Amino acid sequence: MPGTRHHARPMLVFGILWVGGFLFTFRESRADRIVLRGGGQVRGKLVADEAHPDVLLFLGETGKTPMVFKKDQIVQVIAEKGPLDEYVVLRAQPRMTAEAEHELGVWCDDHGLSDLAQVHYEAAVKRDSSFGPAHLKLGHVERDGRWLNADELKEAQGLVKYKGHWILPEEKERKEALQATAAEGASWAKRIRLLREMYLTGPENRSREAERRLLSIVEPVAVPPVLRILGNDALPALRVLAARVLGKIPGPVASSGLVGRLMAESDEDVRQATMDEVARRDPSEVVPTLIRALRSNSPEVVNRAAWGLGILNAVTTVPRLVPALITIENRVVMTGGEGAPSGNFNVSFNAVSPAPGFDNSGFGNYGGVSIPVLTPRRSAPGWWPSEPLRFLTGRSTRRRSARGRACEAPPRGCWPSSTTMPRFSPPWSR
Repeated sequence: MPGTRHHARPMLVFGILWVGGFLFTFRESRADRIVLRGGGQVRGKLVADEAHPDVLLFLGETGKTPMVFKKDQIVQVIAEKGPLDEYVVLRAQPRMTAEAEHELGVWCDDHGLSDLAQVHYEAAVKRDSSFGPAHLKLGHVERDGRWLNADELKEAQGLVKYKGHWILPEEKERKEALQATAAEGASWAKRIRLLREMYLTGPENRSREAERRLLSIVEPVAVPPVLRILGNDALPALRVLAARVLGKIPGPVASSGLVGRLMAESDEDVRQATMDEVARRDPSEVVPTLIRALRSNSPEVVNRAAWGLGILNAVTTVPRLVPALITIENRVVMTGGEGAPSGNFNVSFNAVSPAPGFDNSGFGNYGGVSIPVLTPRRSAPGWWPSEPLRFLTGRSTRRRSARGRACEAPPRGCWPSSTTMPRFSPPWSR
């Protein structure tokens, strides 16, 4: 068909060009096929080694260093024309200057012999260390009149090589210290596991000896294994023991570990034992961590942090406790009466005692208009400002949104007689 012929000719031309290009590439990349004793074959060029007549040097299209074959290893050489044929001729010619070495390197690059090109660029630099074109081909950088390779440039920048990477000397020291600490920590972990087994399996004298040895630990590097093995144990007794062990270890690392256990501990008895150890620490090591815990999204963590600050009598932290422990709530008040739209309306509140000025139904009566309101929360006399920590470490007996620590609920009837709702209230309610 005419249409078919019209499209077939360009495709035929394209196919001829593609095949021709493939053959040209294949011809350019060919080299002698050398059959070795034992059946192996390699492609490249064999040249004589003047210093060692009994061997031959093998030059391949890749690789910078020639391979050495004994003559009796060569069974047959099947010649195939390629760029290595001309390279061997050029290589045999004398090159007395850096420019000549550079020119041969450029020729190798143009013919796909990039590894051999690097050999001649390096030879050019050896002949003349100031020859810039060869330096540029090798990727060197000139700085203050000196040509620097990649490693020398990193050294000039003040870096050191560590496990194949260039880093700052301070980073190397830190990594080496961490590596040493990790190795020492692994040794401590093994010892603590053995002491834990002694403590649990007994008999009583072995358990006491294991406890004595655990409480004699004073190295800060042992803190992470203690937290991991004893602090996370399912047995409350071992978690109490972990707090006691941490209490014997000096320094901020152990203090931070104690506060972390205090924030995470759910058992009240274990938490109290941990708090006893926290109270014996330097306040500068534990108070900042407790203050940061106030920003947690977990009410339990905020609650425990406030409780801990209260026990430590950290009065200066009161301004930070206020926003952490006060909850602001918005309520909708519906009014009804004559002229109001008809319909049913039902509001459910927590069971509370009526506030002054309201009847027992919980509705204020103002000229026939009933307003459903929630009565104010009650608090103990003198809760503010004479007892700020008692206020801030109180608890809610009914409302889950309050964040205070468990304590006695305040007595009834101590809220001022007023119909104005307070803008904030203590974190307990009835």
